Amino acid sequence: MEYCASNIRNFETFELSDEEQKEAIGYVCHERVIYYLFKKQYGINYFPIFYLDRYLGWIYSDGSEPLLPACNGLEEFLQNYVYEEECTSKERVIEEFYKIFEHGNKISIPLWMKHFSDGTPYVTAVLLEGMDINNNIYYTKHTAVDKKCCIRISKEEFEKKLNPDENGSVHFSIIKYPRLLDKLRNMDFLEMYRYVFYNLYKYDIGKNGITKNGNEVSFDISGFDKFVDDLRKNPHKIITESGVPKHQQFRLNVHINNKIRPIQNLIKIMINDKKASELIGKYNIDQIKICSTLVDNKLNNILKFASLLVQKPDVNNYKLYINSILELKTVLSDYQRVNAEIVKHIV
Repeated sequence: MEYCASNIRNFETFELSDEEQKEAIGYVCHERVIYYLFKKQYGINYFPIFYLDRYLGWIYSDGSEPLLPACNGLEEFLQNYVYEEECTSKERVIEEFYKIFEHGNKISIPLWMKHFSDGTPYVTAVLLEGMDINNNIYYTKHTAVDKKCCIRISKEEFEKKLNPDENGSVHFSIIKYPRLLDKLRNMDFLEMYRYVFYNLYKYDIGKNGITKNGNEVSFDISGFDKFVDDLRKNPHKIITESGVPKHQQFRLNVHINNKIRPIQNLIKIMINDKKASELIGKYNIDQIKICSTLVDNKLNNILKFASLLVQKPDVNNYKLYINSILELKTVLSDYQRVNAEIVKHIV
């Protein structure tokens, strides 16, 4: 893979549009970094195409995100072509970062930030865009209330936000710019979709459906059942004397939504693309609109009952929340089936 400097050196603070901010916060934090960089800085207009395999399934995790994608071509692409994992001592961070920025690269790093709602601290992925001659750092982190980009922070303030491990090492990802992005940027929707599907993610259409590297890919929604099982076995993790813990609040809603919202974004641009919509056909477009609307309604119910549970953490609201997860699961099989049918028409 050929690389070049990203050459994004304009340290001028600006803001996303309301529409861009709304789309950005639909991605999990570490993917939000890539969304902003690829779409806003590098001009990859059809960014949601990178999520073309996310409808295939979700698996359960007991980590900060209860559901993870069963198929994640984007992560494979980033690890193979974009990210370079590094670590350094806290004392050498500024020196090392300066060298990285000098080569035109960017950095994704976990930093301590504060929740906008109550000021509680948490660690999240932040994009570092560069440094100036005074060692000020320029970073971007979008939230539901903050759409500023390329924000300046002093060296001293930045060092306070670092999250070193127990050995004092700071871990981060160098974000390189592969020349492949130049090719993707100049493609129309169908060209990019097909290139990502076949060339980047190594999918194909087999006799019984989608294959990857020659192996059939099956739909998987088992993560929802396992999530519900965990909820039923461990209500004490959610309902506590001091309320619902902040990290559990994110598990209840945000990290459910951001596993499906990118698929919805892709559907929207897919059915509005003239050439793609002609291939998909009216019947399939009508079907995916119905499925997409049902999924949106179920996600809204999850938000509703998660909010009720946070406001009043009791057994009744807990049951209502669990039911909202199960209700979402009931519409996902059709959602997967119609998405798969559409893929056959456009690749």
